[in-house]
Amino acid sequence: MFMGYQDANISELMNKAMQFKQDCTVKEFEIYEFLRQSLNQRTSWGLIPTEIAKFMTALGGKLAGKSVYCPWDSFSNFASLAYIEGAKSSMESSIHTNIPGLVNIFKDTDVEICYSDPIMHPAYKFQGQLQQFDVSISFPPLNEKYDKQVNEEDWLNRFPDKTTSGNVLNVRHIMSQTKEKAVIAVTNRVLFSSGAEQSLRADLLKNNQIE
Repeated sequence: MFMGYQDANISELMNKAMQFKQDCTVKEFEIYEFLRQSLNQRTSWGLIPTEIAKFMTALGGKLAGKSVYCPWDSFSNFASLAYIEGAKSSMESSIHTNIPGLVNIFKDTDVEICYSDPIMHPAYKFQGQLQQFDVSISFPPLNEKYDKQVNEEDWLNRFPDKTTSGNVLNVRHIMSQTKEKAVIAVTNRVLFSSGAEQSLRADLLKNNQIE
């Protein structure tokens, strides 16, 4: 089930999309606009507006030939755009839905799809360490809180801050899997708050990781 959207409805949605695409009166079929019109507000949570997705993807620079990691990309917004730009795209989401596969079909892409929680159980690993990607693009969940066990049980050494702030942990996780550039949407708390947020900003500045 996807945010209240049952498998039977996903199948119905796919059939409807297939029929819509085959309609000779449709000049250009845009899967995301179709999804936005077909899903209600609750089930479309995580569907990034196309303009924002394109803008953030463009900030990633020239992606052709690069590996691109898109955590929390439950609709494959960023991953599909990166793939079209010539990247090897990988998306990761804790929300299990058939929609990324649907996007692959209708956008003729081959995005690698993985269902796992990036913070609790990161899936992209190689020889016991986090897999490294050239570029990461993400609009992670905002203002989430995690259990303190996340810090205590993180054997991948991603989180120097003893915090439950998802805003901080999300950025720390993405940075730990990125070699060149990370494009991340964040809240004002990350930019102005004290505590773990301030520590994160200090580390990014110290390591010259802000462009």
